[in-house]
Amino acid sequence: MSVFSKILSPLTDLAGSVIDKVVTDKNQAMQLKHEMSNSFLEFFSTELKSKRDVLIAELTGESFLQRNWRPIVMCCFTFMLMAHWFGLTPVTNLTVEERLSVFELLKLGIGGYIFSRGAEKVAKNWKGVE
Repeated sequence: MSVFSKILSPLTDLAGSVIDKVVTDKNQAMQLKHEMSNSFLEFFSTELKSKRDVLIAELTGESFLQRNWRPIVMCCFTFMLMAHWFGLTPVTNLTVEERLSVFELLKLGIGGYIFSRGAEKVAKNWKGVE
C-alpha cells in the first residue's frame, strides 16, 4: 500500500460520509462518490506514470552511474550492515536506531528488486516474449 493510499483512504471515507449526510438524493450521492473515486484513481495513475518515466529515464541513460546508482546504494547498505554484524566497525559507530533504519532501507530495496524482477517476468510472459 502506497503512502498516498494510506493518506487518502481515510479522506475518501470521510468525504463519502459527508456526501451521504449532505446529499439527500442517493443517486446523486453515488454519482459524487463515483466522480471522487475517479479523481483519486486519475491522481494515482498520473503519479505512477511519473515514477515510471523517471525509472525509464534512469535505466536507459547513457551514464553507468545513472543506470546503476540504486543497486550501488543497496550494496553499500548491505556492506555497512554486514561489516557491523561481523565486528569490523567500532562498537560506537552505529546506534541501534541507525542500524534499524539502514536495515529497513535494505528490506525496502530488496523487496522492490524482487517485485520489479517478478513484474518484468510477468510482463515478458504476458507479451509472449521469451
